[in-house]
Amino acid sequence: PGNSVRAPDTGLQQPVAVAGRLIPHNNRSSKPDEQITLFLFFSFYFLHGFMRIVITGGAGSIGAELTRQLSVKNRVYIFDINETEMFDLVEELKLEGREVGGGVVDIRDVTALQRVFALHPNYIINAAARKHVTPMEETPMEAVSVNIEGVVNLLSFAVETDSGFIQISTDKVVNACSVMGATKRVAELIVRNAGYTSVRFG
Repeated sequence: PGNSVRAPDTGLQQPVAVAGRLIPHNNRSSKPDEQITLFLFFSFYFLHGFMRIVITGGAGSIGAELTRQLSVKNRVYIFDINETEMFDLVEELKLEGREVGGGVVDIRDVTALQRVFALHPNYIINAAARKHVTPMEETPMEAVSVNIEGVVNLLSFAVETDSGFIQISTDKVVNACSVMGATKRVAELIVRNAGYTSVRFG
């Protein structure tokens, strides 16, 4: 567990791992151009060899883009609670000849996660989250159950199966003053203390 994440030498300026998370060299919160750099980092890192990658929350905005890029040379499985978006993305990529699969999975469901990890992934990228600030102020325990408890579930399986793990986080964790931001920050700390990596997006 705790596989280190290093980018191959591509000649591009790459984010670096600091205190358990990836940050751009200028050490600022992630902006759109920096998000592109992070996507390039994922692409260059994972495309150098064939891997089995599981992306939870794979039908969301970030998860879907990662799926499109990483499925070029890897076998990618996406899991999401959004059945329609998950199905449409998998079918789109299969038509392009990609090796992709998917299913409806809630990261709070330990039994469902057992089926996910039976795939023996090399890496799990967790993009599943409750990410909207206002709704989570009204239903804070929903944020806790997904953004913290769900991450703990994934980490437990990652450790057990010796899989790499990358947590997708948010710039809302900086000086967090919302339930969403606070729960995502707690998740970052849990991931870091387990020896894995988080990546912040704006």
